[in-house]
This record gives sequence, C-alpha cells and structure tokens, in this order.
Amino acid sequence: MDLTPAVLAAVQEFQSPPSAEREAQTQQLQQELLQICQSCSQNLSLPPGELRRVGAYQLGVQKEDSELDLIYVVVPEGALSQLLTAVEQHLRQVLQLRLEGTDSSLCFELKGQAVRLLLAQDLQGEVALSMASLGEQEPQTDAAQSMAALQAEKAGQQILASVPNVEDFRTLLRVVRHWAQQRGLYGSLFGFFSGSAWAVCCARVCQAHPGQEVGLLLCHFFQDLCRWDWSKPVSVLPTETAGRLSVMLGAGGRVSESAMRALQKELRRGLKEVKEQRITELLAQHNFFRRYRQYIRLDFIGTTEEISQRWWAWGHQQLPELVLLLESMMDGKATVGRFLGSAVSQALEPWEVTLRPWPQWLPFKDEKWPHAKAQSS
Repeated sequence: MDLTPAVLAAVQEFQSPPSAEREAQTQQLQQELLQICQSCSQNLSLPPGELRRVGAYQLGVQKEDSELDLIYVVVPEGALSQLLTAVEQHLRQVLQLRLEGTDSSLCFELKGQAVRLLLAQDLQGEVALSMASLGEQEPQTDAAQSMAALQAEKAGQQILASVPNVEDFRTLLRVVRHWAQQRGLYGSLFGFFSGSAWAVCCARVCQAHPGQEVGLLLCHFFQDLCRWDWSKPVSVLPTETAGRLSVMLGAGGRVSESAMRALQKELRRGLKEVKEQRITELLAQHNFFRRYRQYIRLDFIGTTEEISQRWWAWGHQQLPELVLLLESMMDGKATVGRFLGSAVSQALEPWEVTLRPWPQWLPFKDEKWPHAKAQSS
C-alpha cells in the first residue's frame, strides 16, 4: 500500500505549504528590510549588500509561525558593528520596534512576522562547508554565528541543486523535521542534528532513490539511516551544479553516547511505524516528562533579556560536557561502591539509570525572574 496519501494528509495537518499570499507578504517585508539595510550602508559610505534567506525559508519548508532568518551580506571591509547599530537605530526609532539580539544579529517582529536579521561579511567564495559546520553545537561567538549563517546559506543552495525533485524533497523534509521535533531529536545541542543536517540526510535519501513517491522516500529514510555507519558522514553526492556536502552526527567528537542511543532507538521505532503504515503514531509527541519520573532540570533565569541570553549561551556551552560527565558515572554500582562500600553496592544491584538528553529548551514563568528557561535530561 502506498503511504504517500497518508503522508501528504499528515503534512497538511501540521504544516501546509505557504500560500501565494503569504509568500508575497514575506517578499514585501524582505524588500522593505533590504531597503533599510542598503540605506544604512549608503549613510556609512558602504556599497549596498544583499539580503538572503537562510534555513527553513530558504529551503521552502517554513511553518506559519516560523522565524524568518535573513542574512545581510556586505563587503569584507564593511564595518559590521557600525552598520548593525545604524540598522538597529532605524528599526527602533523609525519603526518603533522592540529589538533583541547580539553583536551581529537582531531579533524583532515586523508586521506579525518574527525576524532574525544577521549581518555577515562576504568572503567571496571562501566559505568552506565541512562536516563540523552543519553537525556541531551551535556557535556561540558572533563571528562564528555569521560564518555559520553563510555556511547554512551556501548549504541550502547546494541541497536544492542536488535533489532530483525539489517538491518531493521538501515534503520529506517537512515530515522529518516535524518527527525530529516531536521525538526530541532536533537541535545541535548534545550532538543531535540541526535543521540543515536533517536536510542533508533527506537530500541523500532523495538522491539514492530517484523517482520514488514520498511515502517510499519516507520508508527509505528510516531504512537507510538505521543501517548507516555513523562513524562515516552522510553526504549529498556531487552533481553538475552542486558539490559534495557532508554532515556527521556529533562532528568533532561532541556527540554523547546517550544522544546516539536516543537517535538510533527513534530511527528503529520510526521504521517500525512506517512499515506498519502508522503515520499518526510515527509523528506522535514523545512523552518525555511522563516516561521518566525523575530527571535533572537546569533553570536559567535572568533579570533582563540580554543577561538571560548570555547566561543561556554559556549554559549551552557547558551542557554537553555535563552530559559526558554523567555518562561517565552511569555505572551506578561502581559509583556507589566507590563511595559507600561494596555491601551497599550489592544491595543496589537492580538499580538502573537511563540518561536521555532533551535538546529542546522549555520556557517557564517565575515570580521573581522575568526571563526563564529550563533544560532537562
């Protein structure tokens, strides 16, 4: 039985493709922001730059509430800090927008659309795509974020140029992104895959099985990745118009064993659900907080958004190391024996601990702290 109708019906439920009217509104908003950036560039005697889409909007898999990621690319000698300040002042004073951001990006809402605007220098073809660029933890420094944005934009171009059928690729990626988010596998924290990395995996499946319907592509996705040797990268094969693009789970050795186990378990589960044609069950949300009665929750709280963001960024740098430390202590018997003696260790023979990182942060409200997020494992 062909799974394609069921897959397409599921996609319509959680993420219908953007309408022509919505796309026209996005293009108008993007053109308005381009004019603002170019006007600020001109005031600083800088050549006009280009405003490019990145991420879900570039790949054409955005949801109605997706943040519009844009990158304004300027010449190498451009003064990014001065330009960012000029753009920020225009948005704040002329358009009366409430802004958040870092030294190289601005986050705001314009005409009902959440926007993240990044500034980066055009390196004139020197942006190198590596396994680490798409598979590692999110970059923390502003320069690294700019480079990562350029890498993601170039990767998006190569991916769309490499797949046999762009629309089938987009449908597959919509399903995979939703599945990964529902099952707690989305995001580069702890070595899981980011959106760009999942796109590489979907593109490779489309290349390996050209001409297949979306339902079969979804089945091949789980079959191929269940059998994949994760010591090797998943690569988009080069074509006449696109070069090779690779991604490795936990590039640079940052993946935790618990993240790898969680991924492999969910891939096996996904394959079983697809073979049994249970698309609804495949995309069901993971009951993380019901499945585990005890878990570690780390709260990050701050008095201002800026302090909260910096505190959160520092915490994200430390969390992978914390997971590795916890993994080293997973032999409960040995750990207890070391501190309390062998008699107690033998009494706790049945004791079992499971470590399952959850890559999605959870916002919560605190009476004393206006900005609060939590991370659980």
